Amino acid sequence: MTHSKLGMIVLAIMLPLATACSTLYEGKYDYSDGWRAAIVEQLSTQRDGLSCLIQDDHPERVTPTVDNTFALVTYRVLKGKRKRIVKIPALAPVQTGDTVYINIRDATLEAVLPTRHKN
Repeated sequence: MTHSKLGMIVLAIMLPLATACSTLYEGKYDYSDGWRAAIVEQLSTQRDGLSCLIQDDHPERVTPTVDNTFALVTYRVLKGKRKRIVKIPALAPVQTGDTVYINIRDATLEAVLPTRHKN
């Protein structure tokens, strides 16, 4: 086997591994910055209504507004799933089962709707 063939084989193996580490959602929400795709499990206008379903780690970090909507979401981690309560943007057309992007590093950030939701 020549060196060029060996190099091509190594490149063919390494390229998918390198791109897997740099997942981008919508081309701007980087996995390495804490963004994850999550599925909306339940919606509520009261954060307390969802807090009884899971341990709410940071309720004080989210500033309430008049038109609050909160969602209990599930996102994948390694071989399992985790749940979190996130704030949904005002008047966002979100329903149970929809995908949203959440930031697991910053609880103050609202969920972001995929482009298909925006008009």
